[in-house]
Amino acid sequence: MLRACIKIHTEIGPGCFEIFYEETLYYELVKKDIAIERPLLMPIRYKDLEIRDAYRVNLLFPVLLIAGIWNTLYLSMALIFLVGKTAVELPFVYDVARFYGKQKLMRYFFFFQPLHILYTVLIGVLSQTGKYEWKRRRTK
Repeated sequence: MLRACIKIHTEIGPGCFEIFYEETLYYELVKKDIAIERPLLMPIRYKDLEIRDAYRVNLLFPVLLIAGIWNTLYLSMALIFLVGKTAVELPFVYDVARFYGKQKLMRYFFFFQPLHILYTVLIGVLSQTGKYEWKRRRTK
């Protein structure tokens, strides 16, 4: 997968929209018979306006995590995604914790990192399929 990304970026270069890179990566992976799942596209409603395909739900990480119970290859891929997510978010969260004087809470960061993924997926699905209230904000 990394080789395909490097190949695409080398041939095309930077500056294109994300959808272009996603489509070309999908093409390269399918050509090599690598199973890949595309993000689920969902609508967003604003008053009377409905925007189709405005919200993208990528279910690849939870699927890999569940499949990893039976296959160590998928589990290792899920753990690599988790490490990458942690590496990206850790500096930001640490700076915020330092700003608010809550560095002691950083010891829980690694424990809650996988739970944050599940929370994000759950709230994303609930916000599109049902009614709920969060921080005194209601959705339909």
